[in-house]
Amino acid sequence: GDPIFRSVVGQIVQASRKPEFLTGRYELAIAISKTSHKIDGAYQDVLTWARELGDATTFMSRLNRPGSANDAMRTFVNTFRSHVREEGAAHDDESVWRLLRRLQILVFDFTATGSSSEELAKERAVRALHSDEASRADELWTVLTELAIKIAAAGGDRTLVIPPAAPAPAKPGTEAPPAPQERAPEPDLGSDNAPLPADLPAPENHGPRPYLGISVLYTVSIRGEQQVGGLEVMEVDGDSPASRAGLKARTPMTTVGASGATAGELLGPLDAALRPLLAKSGQLGQDGDLIVSIDDHRVTSDSDLPDHLAQLHPGDIIYLTVLRQQRGGSYKAVKIPVTLGSPKRTNATR
Repeated sequence: GDPIFRSVVGQIVQASRKPEFLTGRYELAIAISKTSHKIDGAYQDVLTWARELGDATTFMSRLNRPGSANDAMRTFVNTFRSHVREEGAAHDDESVWRLLRRLQILVFDFTATGSSSEELAKERAVRALHSDEASRADELWTVLTELAIKIAAAGGDRTLVIPPAAPAPAKPGTEAPPAPQERAPEPDLGSDNAPLPADLPAPENHGPRPYLGISVLYTVSIRGEQQVGGLEVMEVDGDSPASRAGLKARTPMTTVGASGATAGELLGPLDAALRPLLAKSGQLGQDGDLIVSIDDHRVTSDSDLPDHLAQLHPGDIIYLTVLRQQRGGSYKAVKIPVTLGSPKRTNATR
């Protein structure tokens, strides 16, 4: 029944209605100045479970299992679901879980003398930074403090809308912009760059389907300075052929990264000092490997990988060309051989 929490959930629902919300890297955060036993315990536990458990069914099953969760955790989820329903949004288990797993509660205590929260934050700042930058932990904490105070003075409820980069249209009567300078050649994304030959009959596979061990999502995104379509690796099964070959899945922002990135975007001048520190240490998260070619054939749809796997057998080697994010945000094309394993799942994309 807390009207402030109801208002916060309303803002969350509004953000979730953006068309790119589920496919883009959206992080939600609630900033508070004082914490409580329930916030530090039950509420944070719920959000941690939502992030760590891989699907809504597992999350809800664990939440409702006697002896696993407590009443405060279940009340938090039920209240959150109720407010989502009041906003006219989908409130089934899957929808609630997808919102909770992107939500974080951030505590900023600036008032207490000798605040233990401040000491803990400084300790976390040391761990958040690359070892080469550990001596700058106090600097990071100072920047975060200044950002939080300025946002609070502005009302604390500002919402970011970052439009995609696009050239501004030329005004009538003005000269056309100069031709772009010649750029370095783009990485080789496949020897023939041809789409997979879906129009040709595939050889029949009478044996078991092979196991790769990844979950992927087809996306068209900006990697470096080029727009590329491909299958982004969202999850990699442990001890799978993909894991042993070194394929990398997307990693989310940490609490420090989410708060720093959001505050930095709102207050641009300090962003230049903060973002490089967070990026170098991985606090801003990492894009998953983007599979752009399968056995030297360009990826053009989400069905390319399962269709190609259907033609292969356990023990076959598949070559995946991926764009991999490097330190500092650049991308490098890497061709990875993967020896397929015996089936463990029925999911064709894995």
